Amino acid sequence: MTELTVIDCAQPPPPNGEGTQLVSLSAELSLLEDALTAAANIAELLAMKSLPSEEAAAQAPIAINGVLVLVTARMTHLRRVLSCEADPRELLAAHNSIPDNELGDPDVRLRPWTAGQRATHLARLLAKAEAEARREGPTPPGP
Repeated sequence: MTELTVIDCAQPPPPNGEGTQLVSLSAELSLLEDALTAAANIAELLAMKSLPSEEAAAQAPIAINGVLVLVTARMTHLRRVLSCEADPRELLAAHNSIPDNELGDPDVRLRPWTAGQRATHLARLLAKAEAEARREGPTPPGP
C-alpha cells in the first residue's frame, strides 16, 4: 500500500518540527459521513413516526437542518483548504489530528502552513483586495 501525503501548497516540509500535527482527510470525511448518517436516521424516524414524543418530532427538522448546515460549512472549508485558499490548521481538531510520524492506512494528510506561508497568503489576499478596490474606483463622499 502507498501512503499519500499532501505536505502543503507547493512548499517543502517545515524544518525544526513546526506543524508536526497533520490533518487526516480520511478522519475528517469519516466524521462528516457520520453526521450525514445521523441526519438521515433522524429523518427516517420522523417519516416513520417513530420518534419518542411529539416534542422530539417537532425538534427533528431543526436538528436535521443544524447538522446539514454544519456539514456544509465544514465541506466548504475543506474545499478551501484543498485549493490552498485556507490553512489546514483551521481544520485541525481532535477527530482528525494525527502525528507527523504516525504510519497507518493510506490517507491524504494535510500539513498546517508555516508562519511564513501564512504571511505570504495574507499578503496575497491584501494585494487582491487592494487591486479590487482600485478597480472599483474611489468611494464618493457621504452626505
